[in-house]
Amino acid sequence: QMLDQVKEREREDAEAEARLQEQMEEAKRRSELEAKELDERKRKEEQEAALTKLPDEPSADDSSPQANIRFRTPTETLNRRFLASDSLGTLLLYLSSAGYRPT
Repeated sequence: QMLDQVKEREREDAEAEARLQEQMEEAKRRSELEAKELDERKRKEEQEAALTKLPDEPSADDSSPQANIRFRTPTETLNRRFLASDSLGTLLLYLSSAGYRPT
């Protein structure tokens, strides 16, 4: 009978440990998911902010000096005209508005 009680206690301890482990894994999954969602929201906010700050693309018949710049990404090619007076920051704003982040 004493041996049965010890075995029962060991089994209960093992079950409790397994439940605790499962709870910890679930908490970790939730935390990772929340972090991913937060990162996605932040990325969207940054993209929208860049889009609002980005000056309009100059028209092709604008007489100001311009550069037509092509950006190659792993998934697409982006084309846009920029004024010669635009800074590098304007190009980076364009890339941010297209969903790309500087790394």
